[in-house]
Order: sequence, then structure tokens, then C-alpha cells
Amino acid sequence: MGTTGTRPTEIAYLAGFFDGEGCVLYDRITVDNTNPYILEKFYLVWGGRISEKGDTSRSPNSRTCYRWHCHGGHARKAATDMIPYLEEKKQQAEILLTVINYPPSSEMRKYHLKQLKNLKR
Repeated sequence: MGTTGTRPTEIAYLAGFFDGEGCVLYDRITVDNTNPYILEKFYLVWGGRISEKGDTSRSPNSRTCYRWHCHGGHARKAATDMIPYLEEKKQQAEILLTVINYPPSSEMRKYHLKQLKNLKR
């Protein structure tokens, strides 16, 4: 696990995928998809965790959805690596890098989380 030896084109591909399917949430990043293979790539590069996303409202014909997520140092590394390739979520990833430097109850963290929330509108 880690970006050592990972090709820049693979990082760019994952960043593009994250731009379309990912989410920045407070101090973590997530990607949801029905293809666990692609989420395995995120895991192999940046660590974190892959889990089945529980959804009791699914129809009988729907496919299982999976989620890759990471926080803390893993999220910091993933965001840092992807930022050069991001378009839609670039500002959100930059805010994540700022947010994780502050304690959870600090005013600066609250301020930056409010900025993050406003970007998602």
C-alpha cells in the first residue's frame, strides 16, 4: 500500500474517478461504487477500508454498492496525491488538508468545515 511505485497515470485515473464518484466528508474521503475492483485500487494505493454499503431500500434487481473510505493520514496522502488532477473536488480536497490540521472542536476547524459545506451546494 502506498504511492511509491504507483504510476502518475494511475493516480490521475483514480483522481478522475474520485472527482466523479467520490465525496469529501469532514476529515475523510469516500468513493461509492458497485465495482469493488476499482475500489481495491484506491485501497492498494492509499489504504483505508472497503465495506459493503448497507441499503435496505434497494430493489431486488439492484447491485451491491461498496464504499472505500479513509481518514487521517491516509486521507491526507490521498488528497495530496490527487489534487493536481482534480477539477470538481479540488477545493474540497484542499479544505480537507486544512481541516485535519485542527482539533475537532476548534473554531478554525468549524470555519473550514462551513466552507466545505458551502462548496457542496
